[in-house]
Amino acid sequence: MTENLGISRSLLHAKMKNLLGLSAGDYLRNKRMEHACQLLRSGCHVSETAYRSGFADPNYFSKAFRKYTGKSPTEFINTSIRRWHGVLKNMYNTETAL
Repeated sequence: MTENLGISRSLLHAKMKNLLGLSAGDYLRNKRMEHACQLLRSGCHVSETAYRSGFADPNYFSKAFRKYTGKSPTEFINTSIRRWHGVLKNMYNTETAL
C-alpha cells in the first residue's frame, strides 16, 4: 500500500491515525470484517467467508469475528435471519391491514 502511495509506512500510520483515529492495520481489519458481515448476510458459509475475507484459517477468523462483533459467525447469521424474518412479518402485517 505504501509503495502505491509513494510514502513510508511510518508516514502512512501517522496520517491514518491522525485522520481516522485508526492505524492502517486496524482500518484494514475493520474493512475485512465489514466485508465478512456482508458475506454472511448474503448466505455464505463461515469457512467460505473466512477465505473470501482474507483469512487463511476459519478458526482464527471465528475468534477475530467474535472480537469484532461480540458474536460468533453462526450467532451473527442467526441474529440476521431473525431480524430479517421480523422485517418480513411487519411488512406482511402492514399490507394485510390495508
